[in-house]
Amino acid sequence: QSLDKGLEGVVEDLVADGREIYYKEYDWAPEEGEEFSQQKAVELREAILTDFNHALKHARTIIWDKETDIREVFQYAEFGSPMGNNIKDYAKLNQRYFNLINHVKSVRGVSFGLIQSMKDEWVVGDSSKVNPNTGERKKSFNKSGRRIKAGYERLDELVMTELHFVREGGEFKILVGKCRQNA
Repeated sequence: QSLDKGLEGVVEDLVADGREIYYKEYDWAPEEGEEFSQQKAVELREAILTDFNHALKHARTIIWDKETDIREVFQYAEFGSPMGNNIKDYAKLNQRYFNLINHVKSVRGVSFGLIQSMKDEWVVGDSSKVNPNTGERKKSFNKSGRRIKAGYERLDELVMTELHFVREGGEFKILVGKCRQNA
């Protein structure tokens, strides 16, 4: 299940290997001049859930590319925007999402992979500007230069194995963040 629109070079290689791959790409971005409404987000979320539940019965592996985008669809469907008005608004959404991801663990023979996007990390620091009333330096937000994961913040608690794909120098590496299985 993909909202990322980037399957070339991935699916073709596996199909050429003789594997049966079924994928569903969803249109997430609104058409030019059109706004993405809460109703459209609800319809998209329901389509994703219908296809997901079908895959749970018929597939051996399900991949979400990207979980970050699917989480955003769920937020739009719940709130009409990517953000709720109040932190308390998230309780119902988080519980529903938590249960959805946890449910896969009870389905025998299905692997579930979730790919998260990365985002810039922002840190609070002192700016060069001084508050004339207090004499204290004003706070500013600056990029730290690091990239951190975006998406559901509790995902690492739910998954059985957490893998981090990193580039150090000219090498790509896979780091195991945690593993609750017999590795």
